Amino acid sequence: MVVPGPPRPARAPLPAVLYYHGGPHNSVGLGFNEHLHALAGAGFAAVAVNFRGSTGFGAAFADSILGDWGARELVDGLTIVDELVEQGIVDPRRLGVYGGSYGGFMTNLALARTDRFAAGVSFATISGLDTWSHVTDQWESVDWDS
Repeated sequence: MVVPGPPRPARAPLPAVLYYHGGPHNSVGLGFNEHLHALAGAGFAAVAVNFRGSTGFGAAFADSILGDWGARELVDGLTIVDELVEQGIVDPRRLGVYGGSYGGFMTNLALARTDRFAAGVSFATISGLDTWSHVTDQWESVDWDS
């Protein structure tokens, strides 16, 4: 998670944006991420989670979403947001979600299946697995993952 540096009044809960990375077999690293840092600089808690299916945590972790994209990853994102709300770090009324490619798929899913987010930005998105399978060159994902 990246949080803004300037002090905030009375440590009030921050607006937050949950970021879903692309892939799904990818990960969020500790390196510089211009989107997350821009959000943090604008006063948001930028929350990035390596949800189930991410790489870097072993084959079983990466394979845990095979054949059922979305459900477990959504739970992972909501769980971290719930924990940050409980700790008083983020404001549950000022939550957003965003991501591109597979992260866009997860953003669409989060907006469609929950009412937790006030806004979402989905870019370079997968909006439907059935139609995506007709236009992608990522056949291993269509045939194996989803």
